Amino acid sequence: MEFPKNRPPIFASKTTKDWKTSFRVLRVLRGFWQITVAVLILFAPAACGEGKNQYVAPPPPKVTVARPDVRTVTEHLEFNGNTAAFNTVKLVARVQGYLEKIHFVDGATVKKGDLLFTIQQDQYKAQLKQAQAEVAAAKAKLENAVTEYERYLRLFQQKAAPETYVDQWKYTRDSSAAALENAQAQVDLAKLNLSYTTVTAPFDGRMGRHLIDVGNLVGGGGGGQDTVLAEINQINPYYVYFTINERDLLKVVDEQDLSSAREKTHRSKGFEVFMGLATDSGYPYRGLFDFAAITANPRTGTLQLRAVFQNPKGDIIPGLFARIQAPVRDIKDALLVPADAVGFDQLGNYVLVVKDKDIVERREVEIGEQVGEMRVIKSGLTANERVIVDGILRAVPGQQVTPEEAGKSAANRSPCYENPPTPPLQRGNVAELRTKRLPSLDGRGRGRVEASDVQHPHPTSPVEGEELDSAALTSPVGEELNSAALLQRGARGGFNDLRESTRNMKDCGGLTRSADGNGSGGAA
Repeated sequence: MEFPKNRPPIFASKTTKDWKTSFRVLRVLRGFWQITVAVLILFAPAACGEGKNQYVAPPPPKVTVARPDVRTVTEHLEFNGNTAAFNTVKLVARVQGYLEKIHFVDGATVKKGDLLFTIQQDQYKAQLKQAQAEVAAAKAKLENAVTEYERYLRLFQQKAAPETYVDQWKYTRDSSAAALENAQAQVDLAKLNLSYTTVTAPFDGRMGRHLIDVGNLVGGGGGGQDTVLAEINQINPYYVYFTINERDLLKVVDEQDLSSAREKTHRSKGFEVFMGLATDSGYPYRGLFDFAAITANPRTGTLQLRAVFQNPKGDIIPGLFARIQAPVRDIKDALLVPADAVGFDQLGNYVLVVKDKDIVERREVEIGEQVGEMRVIKSGLTANERVIVDGILRAVPGQQVTPEEAGKSAANRSPCYENPPTPPLQRGNVAELRTKRLPSLDGRGRGRVEASDVQHPHPTSPVEGEELDSAALTSPVGEELNSAALLQRGARGGFNDLRESTRNMKDCGGLTRSADGNGSGGAA
């Protein structure tokens, strides 16, 4: 076999020596091209006539500032406590006997005087009859003694009887009168014991569970211990007990006289306190300060306080956790800033203030109570200073920022910031594509829209399984747009919608052109 005549000489030989020579030439040519490309790359920037890249500092970050709100607020003290019954009574059996009947349901609400328990009454009824019989006998003896005394007194006056008989019947008359009074007292005791066989409610309240079942022997226990049958609580009104620490106590003493607080309450119906339960937002219940202990606890450094609240529905029971808010005084011209603007670190509470030349300064402040979404600033801030309320993470103390007033920044905000436009995805109307990329793509760059990927605000939006060109047609939040797909969709859904959507995206700064000029780029 012979090579064609137009082949280069280096490929014409069939011998091994000629082949080796050919490979050496190829290696030389490859090295030459590598050197050439390296030289071109090295001198390409100079050939373009452009200067060296220079670092340009980014603009100062934008933050939102606001001046403190000045108004009058009420300073409060907050405490934790527990609810307690207004009255609590343990119902006991005061006489001995077998429990015959229970007249209430455990946990029921009862009225004052309602019958609750019945103890065996036969014995006490018999004792009452016996006492009444003794009264009758004592009356008979007394009547006889009175008659005999009067008879012997007349005989003594007629000198017909000795004086000894008169004295004897006088003694008998007086002792019979005393015996009658004793018998009448026994009747009263018998009636009282009989009344103890029925246990009634001492006030309106709620019953606990019965502690003794019917048929058990109750009362008359050893060591003077009576049998407890049940417990009843009066919960309307009810008490809330809480404690105040020594520091707050000394602070309040300057504003209120706790020793006479109860008298002030009864006289003026003032000194209100507010309460909230564990699930309440705020303090929806209003009550009156009722009592302050006369001695502070030296172990805990606290003083026990008490407030009384009404409970008409009876839905608040004793033992619940309670939050108490007590007004102390009104603060005029108090400074308030948004609570989110107050930070905390190892040095304490602080706010970020924009000073002259828009330089950020860290300002230590003393905070007060929170009023809604605002926080009271007691010291460390003035009313004319600009406090950073938004963009705090972008502000660094000692660095410059671009401040915007809170009202102006909200008014000048573009509607695209709240609702960025979405590229058209439709056959006749716009449907909003929520995914960053179409889920499944074939080898030709075509994808299928799934029902879970598209929201259908219009009845003519794409349905599941519709094929779409472009694997990168997405929303403008950090996602790519393909101009060819936009044009194709514009032809299918109307160029008017396409132009309107593209115009909106340009207004939002979301559509850019890539360096290759193909019209696809990332959304800003």
